[in-house]
Amino acid sequence: MSDRARAIEVLTAARDELARRLVERVVDAAPELLDEARGDSYGGEIDAIHDQLAARLASVNAMLSQILSLPEIPGPPADDPHVEVHRVTTAGVTFEAPLSLTNVFAETTLPAASAEPPPAIEPGELPMSPGLTAGIHQQRSRAMDKKAKKRIDLLNAKLQTLRQQLSGARRQMDDPDEVKRLEHDIAAAEAEIARLKAE
Repeated sequence: MSDRARAIEVLTAARDELARRLVERVVDAAPELLDEARGDSYGGEIDAIHDQLAARLASVNAMLSQILSLPEIPGPPADDPHVEVHRVTTAGVTFEAPLSLTNVFAETTLPAASAEPPPAIEPGELPMSPGLTAGIHQQRSRAMDKKAKKRIDLLNAKLQTLRQQLSGARRQMDDPDEVKRLEHDIAAAEAEIARLKAE
């Protein structure tokens, strides 16, 4: 089994396990999640589930997608002792590739040279149609807008909770450091909201 196939197998198993745990956690915490969604509670269960499981699941899916998009590089036959292999170890994983990839390029034919020189491409300029470029930028901004909006919503909910806690801490004044900490947390959340809205 190649390293790529093994990585796909491991990430698929991790994805399935995280998905199972996420579903189980959501079902177990259903009343708290619904209370929080309605604004009846500010226990942070939604954030906790997202941080502990959903974000990890998204990361595993992203890694799996990246590996699946990579081409398979043919390796040397296992029984050929004459093929030199280049080994690279990164983060405890060893990757192998033949030093000579002539077999990969042997069947490649290059197009005949044309009389016209190819169009010049400026550094940093992508050779794409304007429609494709606009679509890519629009897709990226839509994804960023969704992420930013979700983060702003989470920060607003956190701010509401922090303000309630600050109000209670000021009334009791048991711990002056708690008031300072809450004020600092509120200022940090407000600053992040302002930064996200400015982007």
